[in-house]
Amino acid sequence: MKPRRNRVGPKSGGPPDDAPWTWVTREMVLSPTWGALSISARRVVDALMTEHMNHAGRENGNLAVTYLQLEALGVTKADIRKALVELQACGFIRMTHQGLRVAGGGEPSRFALTWLPTLTGSPIAALATNDWLDVRIRLTRKGLVTVRSVRRWLRDEVRREVPARRKVVPSQDIEGTPQVRGEERLQVRGETLGNIVALTPQMRGVAVRK
Repeated sequence: MKPRRNRVGPKSGGPPDDAPWTWVTREMVLSPTWGALSISARRVVDALMTEHMNHAGRENGNLAVTYLQLEALGVTKADIRKALVELQACGFIRMTHQGLRVAGGGEPSRFALTWLPTLTGSPIAALATNDWLDVRIRLTRKGLVTVRSVRRWLRDEVRREVPARRKVVPSQDIEGTPQVRGEERLQVRGETLGNIVALTPQMRGVAVRK
């Protein structure tokens, strides 16, 4: 009598036969670097794993997700770059191709999940680089072995790679009127309600009255 095959996989507890799947190791999930990731970084790596499964595991190294895809998962545009910095700093992903952003389109950057073999359409897979292990060893030598300490280090990495945006504070010009500075022009609100006076750099400091 043949042993009955488990309906959810080739063996008990195995992956399903009729659905895409991927894997992570217990060691990686319990690492302080994985635990230190922000929710945005976790959503980005989830999106890359989903993309990996969408291609039957044969495009690792050529994985890309768009801003629209990430926004649909709850990642704001302001957090996408920060999330990518986190994941690369921790060694969970590696950029294989730098994309180009241009008005109206461009091409996305490409990534590899470092704990999985790299296989970009070739029948021969390259071994996983496991960059996250190298990062963990380096942080351990520095005494960064807890989620809290790694999170502080990760925040510093993000600040260094993604400078904070400066707030635009209106300055005071003609008779204390707020002005908005541009590259070549200066706009101030005139005395008459709704009258906008545009001053060139050469005219700055000269009162314009209607």
